[in-house]
Amino acid sequence: MSLHERIEGRRKSDAPAVESDGEPVAAPTLQLLQWKGARWAFPWSHLATAQFVVVDSGESLILSYPGHQVTIAGENLSELWEDLSNFRAPILRELPSEYGPKLAPHTAFITKIEVEVIESTKRDRDNS
Repeated sequence: MSLHERIEGRRKSDAPAVESDGEPVAAPTLQLLQWKGARWAFPWSHLATAQFVVVDSGESLILSYPGHQVTIAGENLSELWEDLSNFRAPILRELPSEYGPKLAPHTAFITKIEVEVIESTKRDRDNS
């Protein structure tokens, strides 16, 4: 039997594309949701650094992943720091500014999520 015939035979079989000996286990991820619908999922295991900064325009969290930098801007973001630094924040969602006054005092409020492809990664991808 030729290689081509074996490949065709496997394609026609009922065997699943992926097999596992045990129950599937999801890798813990951080999901980021922008108000207008863009979504990302980053595995916690790839988080390189996390930084909380306060600037004149407000508070920011900066998360660095291989190939990406995530900047989260808003108010009371220090309330998220404990969960982020212990890999316990499953979902972060951006909301329009008019939602801020409706929240309880000292509640973390995310006004902007930006995901930037790091230039060296973009250049490496373009050259391959």
